[in-house]
Amino acid sequence: MDRELAERLLGEMARLRQSLEARARSDAGPGVGVDEGKWLSSILGHSPDVISIMDPSGRLHYLSRAVPERNTIEFLGADTSSFLVPADRPRWQDAIKRALDTGEVQQLEVQSNNKQWWRTRLISIKRADGAVWVLAIGTDVTAQRQAERALADARQERDLALEASGMGQWRWNVERDEVLLDEVSKRIFGWPADARGLTYATFLEAIHPDDREMVGLHTDRVLVTGRFLDLGCRIVQPEGKVRFILLKGKVRIGAHGRPCELFGGLLDVTESKELETSQRRIQKLEAIGQLAGGVAHDFNNLLVAIVGNVEMAKRASADEREEMLDEALQACTRATHLTQQLLAFARRQTVPDTAVNLNELLGDTVRLLRRLIPENIEIDLVGLPPLPLILADRGQIEQVVMNLCVNARDAMPTGGKLSLQTETVAINGKFRESHPWARPGRYVLLTVTDSGCGIAQNHLDLVFDPFFTTKENGSGLGLATVYGIVKRHGGLIHVSSERGKGTTFNVYLPVSEREAADHGVKPDEAVRGGPETILIAEDEPHVRAVVVRILSGAGYAIIEARDGQEALELFKAERSRVDLVLMDAVMPRMGGPEALAEIRLLAPQLPVIISSGYTETSGGPIVHLAAAFLPKPYEPDALLRIVRRTLDEARVRHPSR
Repeated sequence: MDRELAERLLGEMARLRQSLEARARSDAGPGVGVDEGKWLSSILGHSPDVISIMDPSGRLHYLSRAVPERNTIEFLGADTSSFLVPADRPRWQDAIKRALDTGEVQQLEVQSNNKQWWRTRLISIKRADGAVWVLAIGTDVTAQRQAERALADARQERDLALEASGMGQWRWNVERDEVLLDEVSKRIFGWPADARGLTYATFLEAIHPDDREMVGLHTDRVLVTGRFLDLGCRIVQPEGKVRFILLKGKVRIGAHGRPCELFGGLLDVTESKELETSQRRIQKLEAIGQLAGGVAHDFNNLLVAIVGNVEMAKRASADEREEMLDEALQACTRATHLTQQLLAFARRQTVPDTAVNLNELLGDTVRLLRRLIPENIEIDLVGLPPLPLILADRGQIEQVVMNLCVNARDAMPTGGKLSLQTETVAINGKFRESHPWARPGRYVLLTVTDSGCGIAQNHLDLVFDPFFTTKENGSGLGLATVYGIVKRHGGLIHVSSERGKGTTFNVYLPVSEREAADHGVKPDEAVRGGPETILIAEDEPHVRAVVVRILSGAGYAIIEARDGQEALELFKAERSRVDLVLMDAVMPRMGGPEALAEIRLLAPQLPVIISSGYTETSGGPIVHLAAAFLPKPYEPDALLRIVRRTLDEARVRHPSR
């Protein structure tokens, strides 16, 4: 109600009062006037607002309606501030004074003694006698305030729950390129709480460089398909700390039919990732434990061939001896390959990618798998045509094959058929219409098919989620591990299944464009020896004796040590003579890395070779000490070759040494 209407209403009331008074004095009686008064009071009484008139002191002179079962006359003459809770009374009195002094409409919200909320406007009005009073128009907003309070409580509970879970909230307005993050999300990214002006580019810049392309492809897919799949990636906080995050989201489609806004939750899963890594190691150890029996059986067979042929060679003539030793050497080679496979599968660290022939890898892995797959499951290697090489971590790809095949085994408890097939395929525009995140190019396709129980359709989208499993005793990490390895290699994986009709996994791994020759070929030329002096540190007497025999036979002078501590002492004594140090990584008293660190302080440029049967050594602290690495077991030529190469390279780098 504005000022003009309020004054008109007051004028009507004044005229009505005058009319009633005149009629009361006349013979006609007040009948019609009383009806007019009732009519006006009825109009005001049915208004959703409560209308009152106060004198300058705040005393009530008119009230359109009161609380139920109370007459308005009871309130006339009362101080209006007494109707309010004590905390609001000074504000009410101040508002009346300002309305009278300034002539401007005053607006405020107050709470009455009966706990109702009133949004009130105070308007100064002039009476017919020139006095200035105040018209109050109050709107009951109690229900609105209660709803707002309930909503605020719900939001607070939600925020507390999200804070307790560590999940933040994010929103990206695609059309305005505006990214909004709550305080939890900003804290996860390491940004200040008052950070403003965030865009998609700001977000992408915080992504780990190795994950940035993957995140970009994910965004492209969302904007094309309108569907947001969970996204896991790494971020780098401003101080350089790397964290793993998981983004969950939804897509809002605009009037134009395209995604206009993305929003969802953000979770720091760094601790879960570390737990996942530990679980993955446990899973790997479980697989190795299952392999142990079969491997022991194979090793026993190989040892029979080795020991038997060596014993017979000792008794045989010179003509017969060569054939027997060749057979023993072949058995040793097979044992070496078996050991390397187990070590590669068991290692924790990744090693630089190398050129891998997937068909050869499958052949080697299936030999291990036959110790895990029961006899009632037929393993079929289908076709296996010639393939281009892939650039990969061999151990990780072996784990992909192993996990998929063990998963298939579990799906066929009463037996069945497991098929593995490879081929070369091209991912082009047509394939990318339904897979926009896929890179175009040539891929090696591995297809693993089982005739097992299949996967329910409502589970297909979840099979690669960490810790999701339908197995009674499963960890839910087998397929999550596969997915992570395939993505790390720039590949794709797809699953199709039908209940009762088996499951097929298609794994796409990008072809290496480097030629096989780029990856090195074993040289055929004779290995040269030399006159240099080599300090050998090896705690195993039989190994030390063989190494000494090989190197001294090539012309090298040898200084022998039984452990790292003795090697350090001998080096200090014979420092001027030593041209190269060859030491085992794991030895009593002092290991190879520790001894090497001490030697480096005395001779920073001295060439060193570390040898070990543990593949982890190649990715561990040895690298940081600039030492060559020789994996065990090794052939004599391999030992002579790395010794000669290390000495020659050191001479080129440090000619004055």
